[in-house]
Amino acid sequence: MTPELTALLEELDIRTVSIHSYRGPGVTMAVSTMERIVNHRGRDNLKLTLMSVRETKNNAKELTSPTLWAVSDLIAGHPKWAARVSDWLAALDDVDLGLVRQFAKRNKRAVKVRHALGTILFGYLAARLEPQEPAKPAAKGQGRPAARLAA
Repeated sequence: MTPELTALLEELDIRTVSIHSYRGPGVTMAVSTMERIVNHRGRDNLKLTLMSVRETKNNAKELTSPTLWAVSDLIAGHPKWAARVSDWLAALDDVDLGLVRQFAKRNKRAVKVRHALGTILFGYLAARLEPQEPAKPAAKGQGRPAARLAA
């Protein structure tokens, strides 16, 4: 583990354990995932990723590779959301990441857990963090999208 990662984990009170150990709150086995995130996206992305899991309500036990990647993906993909750190963390306080990850795992034959989890979280976070605009009616003569596909 790099000294930079070690310092960050100490700062956030996160411990690492081997894959043969119990993973409780504030404990992770995802060292290589964290190193890849910091190498590809930087320390700030990883720090907010870890804070998003470690410091939100009932999620401290979800420092898993798929969860860390999904949150990191969303931070990278939606920097305006992530810049509103208080709103971001408040939104994640209302999410049970363990429950969402278990749900995402049910579809792992079709899509990686990381991507399913990211998509589910995107839907929730978009509803909480993006201003809602009223839906626009379909243009005349275009009908429903499914009807156009069947034609």
